[in-house]
Amino acid sequence: MEEITERVDPLKDNLSTSVRLGHLFRYNLAKRYCLNKDILDIGCGYGYGSWLLSKQARRVVGIDSSDEVIVEARKRYRNENLTFYVMDALDIDILGKFDLVTCFEVIEHLNNPLPLVDKIFFLLREGGRVIASTPNSKYTKSNPYHLQSFTTKEFCNLFLSRFEINNVQGQVLRIPILVGEGGKSLRQSYLSRCIDSVTVHLLTLLGWPLPDFSLHIIISARKTG
Repeated sequence: MEEITERVDPLKDNLSTSVRLGHLFRYNLAKRYCLNKDILDIGCGYGYGSWLLSKQARRVVGIDSSDEVIVEARKRYRNENLTFYVMDALDIDILGKFDLVTCFEVIEHLNNPLPLVDKIFFLLREGGRVIASTPNSKYTKSNPYHLQSFTTKEFCNLFLSRFEINNVQGQVLRIPILVGEGGKSLRQSYLSRCIDSVTVHLLTLLGWPLPDFSLHIIISARKTG
């Protein structure tokens, strides 16, 4: 089962392989679009992802609502083109425009995510891209930190109000017959965990095209007008 931990650092924390690679996978996707670009990382946490992107980007700004987390991010990860700010996702006040906005595992924490989608649209340059992710409500269990949950269709519709979606994919394969309600036998539970572990290694390189059969949904969308 995936651990319920809202802010982790897969480069420094002692995490299971599947959880560690799962967090890094999202930023590996974003790296494809960050060369010499200006990037905003919403919900940056301890800053590992912002730092990874800063190796190729022109400028990276990471924001998080927690003072304590941002203080730690500034200690852990430094680069000349990388800055961190304490800032709420619904109250972003940053000068300038961005070519890419990443928003991983943030939207489910908001009562009304539409203002954030509008804010991302405003912050992006024409032709800019947003890459966002959220847990798939079909397979993830209740989380005390989450105020919303989304199916693939619901998550896509949220961004279609402003963006042209270019790609939708899943992260961490889950086969429903092996999961079942409340878990199955020990053998099945172990097999399910093995499948997750092996698959997430493959998905780090290949991706998974069926979000409806995944624990997380990832979209990539462009600002077109």
